[in-house]
Amino acid sequence: MQGQVKCNGNTELFIGVCYRTPSENVYGYGIHASVRELVNEISNKNFVLFGDFNYRGIDWASNGCDSSVSTKARFFFDCINNCCITQHVDFLTTDKSRPILDLVFSGEPDLVCNVQDLGKGNFSSSDHKLIFCNLDIAAKTATGNKTKYDYNRMYVHGMKEELSLINWTAVLTGSVDECWERFKSVLLKLQDKFVPVSVVRSKCRG
Repeated sequence: MQGQVKCNGNTELFIGVCYRTPSENVYGYGIHASVRELVNEISNKNFVLFGDFNYRGIDWASNGCDSSVSTKARFFFDCINNCCITQHVDFLTTDKSRPILDLVFSGEPDLVCNVQDLGKGNFSSSDHKLIFCNLDIAAKTATGNKTKYDYNRMYVHGMKEELSLINWTAVLTGSVDECWERFKSVLLKLQDKFVPVSVVRSKCRG
């Protein structure tokens, strides 16, 4: 669900809510890519995105991942960081001791402030808590620039050739953590080599 409001004259602020169910019987197998496509699409806009994305293994408080993180959750985390998006919730939002699942994202770090845990309120049957925050949309903004990878212009043929030359047996030998770090290193090098970087206009606080 999404909508938009006008602020600071003609500046548009897009506000969205997203829930990703963990049941593949409901959503199928393509939803992970769709979530990342959504993130890439809104990253060029002035936005706030609220939601429960159900990606475990991500430590949003320290902006890192633990050893239990799945590949799909890692891809989501990397997507958020590559798009220079800020996540604002740094406390547990459920009764159970597990990673933060209810998240608040924004394109500008200072747009969201005063994030609070309001408890369950009238929703006592839920194990999730209510989150309160303020949106600072009255402050002046100035046009700035930031860079992001433009996957629409990726050199696919060169990427495929490079991938075919990699000794995957050597890359994927060892512990899970060791394999992941080597695999990630390969992907990041290929990304820098074959994916152009675009400069996009963004709104930053002045």
